[in-house]
Amino acid sequence: MDLTKSFQNIAAATYEYFIPYIALAAVYLVIVLLISKLVKMMEKRLAKNERK
Repeated sequence: MDLTKSFQNIAAATYEYFIPYIALAAVYLVIVLLISKLVKMMEKRLAKNERK
């Protein structure tokens, strides 16, 4: 089960949709920021290797 389905289940059980979807957006934001940081680190390392 993915994150979206999990948060949909929480929202359906509590009849409160705003808070779970804001939390889901925050989780996805953190994931995207971490992946972006990792990609930038990899790009720097590859650029260093190309210069040699």
